[in-house]
Amino acid sequence: RTFVRLLLFFDDLQFADKSAIELIESFMCNSQEFAGDIENLQFNKPVFVGTYREDEVDDTNNLQSFLTSMKESSHLIRLTDIHLETLSAAAVNEMVSETLRLPKRMTKSLAEVTISKTDGNPLFLRSFLNAMVEEGRVYYSLAKRRWVWDILALSEVGVDDGVAVLLARKLLRLPMNIQMALRIASCFGMQVEDWMIIDSNVLVNLDHAVYEGLMERFGSTFVFVHASVHSAAYNLIPDNERSAVHMKLGLEIIFNKSAKLDCVDGIVKNLPDSKVFAAIDQINRSRPISISNPAILRVLSKMNLRAGNACMEMSDFQSAQKNFLAGRAFMDTNNWVSDYGLMLALTNGLCLTSYVNGDSSTLVASVEEAMLHAQNHFEDKFVAYSVRVKLLVSRGCETEAVECVLN
Repeated sequence: RTFVRLLLFFDDLQFADKSAIELIESFMCNSQEFAGDIENLQFNKPVFVGTYREDEVDDTNNLQSFLTSMKESSHLIRLTDIHLETLSAAAVNEMVSETLRLPKRMTKSLAEVTISKTDGNPLFLRSFLNAMVEEGRVYYSLAKRRWVWDILALSEVGVDDGVAVLLARKLLRLPMNIQMALRIASCFGMQVEDWMIIDSNVLVNLDHAVYEGLMERFGSTFVFVHASVHSAAYNLIPDNERSAVHMKLGLEIIFNKSAKLDCVDGIVKNLPDSKVFAAIDQINRSRPISISNPAILRVLSKMNLRAGNACMEMSDFQSAQKNFLAGRAFMDTNNWVSDYGLMLALTNGLCLTSYVNGDSSTLVASVEEAMLHAQNHFEDKFVAYSVRVKLLVSRGCETEAVECVLN
């Protein structure tokens, strides 16, 4: 009998939220496939591979507690740590030597300067050398028929902010249309789906960015090759313009450049969840909000409610709470009169998610708001009452919890 080993790969785990970490941990620890003596594991057992940046994980990061838990479960899971060091001086010199087709003794000085500027990081090393060639600090001499450089000039190149400066400089040397495309893509995070970008010219220029080595394309998905590239692209957007850019991108996903703003309620009802998530994520980032039309604010609040409910169905309570908070921020106290159902749904969502997430301050505020404004004494206040009772019990206040139930 032939078995096919399942391998799951998780990249950039330092960015994973609590819900994602708990899902991975549950899958690894509770699967029946892992039961039994670790020494008698068969070849059909799943293999999990995860990568993360050690310098971005501290004691408060969700990943740290996960790693500790995995090490304590060594009787169930064989855990292997592989620490990837930066390239050694010899490796960098060999890389430079092969790239420039010169003997190692001739490239040693260039390799040493490169290491001092990049700390031996392969991606940073490549970016640094490309930047030096583009700036003419390393160039091919027709007279000598080989690559040459001024070691003193290279030593004076400043990289105070790391290789992000080099990447930003490369971005600035690109044509403006490619720069604009990268700025737009960076607003969506490390990756963006082509349907999220309405302007076809932007998609064409993202293909040019792929050619330049700044992005990769996997089908309909464009992915930045590194977080530093993404940061460099996003930093090209002036701080005072970012809010407007996010708002514009969010509204374009909703309207597709053709619909009128007043028709937004009907349009949103027909949007698939994927577009609702993408649009509201952009709009929520555009703070302070630049829309004052109460009807539009009401629809944006409804979109956040829809996104929050969808997140709860996926047990992503942290994202759900963020959506409920954003939806509530689009409304004010007067909306308890004009939009009672919407306000109650948002407040109940905050009660539930803040309880699960352990956010006591938001929980107390949400319960108090529901108790104050809910009209029906039992049905509309049921969620607030139940969460309040659970909170009192968790704090050891059983007597108060019983009184809350009886009252």
